[in-house]
Amino acid sequence: MKKKHALSVIGAVFMISFFILAAHAVVTNGSQSVNYKPVPQAASGVTLQDGKQVVKLYMKGSTYFPNPISLKKDVPAVLEVDTSSITGCFRSIQIPAFGIRKTVSPSNNKIEFTPNKVGTFAFSCYMNMGKGQIAVGDGAVLPVNPNLTVQDVTQTIICEENATK
Repeated sequence: MKKKHALSVIGAVFMISFFILAAHAVVTNGSQSVNYKPVPQAASGVTLQDGKQVVKLYMKGSTYFPNPISLKKDVPAVLEVDTSSITGCFRSIQIPAFGIRKTVSPSNNKIEFTPNKVGTFAFSCYMNMGKGQIAVGDGAVLPVNPNLTVQDVTQTIICEENATK
């Protein structure tokens, strides 16, 4: 009888330990930020058409994809916005680093610009709810800055507005 009791206690301790470890794993994974890894240009959804880098931009949740968008410096870029997946305020896109502010529609869904500086730049909708990143390099894919936040974009806009006053 004592052997049966000891096995029950060992089983209970094992099960409690398992549940504690599982709960810890869920809590830890839920609190970590997503760190998007840089991807090669071909895999990032960027194609070269008529000398322009063309990206088909779509949305999952509140993130623009591909994310990051990997572009080459000084090569014209076209973001073709998929207006079936990007709706509402998410269609009003701002890329402060390149002076872009545009609201797209099904009949006018292209954002054209030339990335003229190297770095990783945040972009968002006008309300700063939808977010994405553009990594511009001079041939090589840059590491992505996972610490860029909506506040970074907002601060850039405030600085730009104050500079024009």
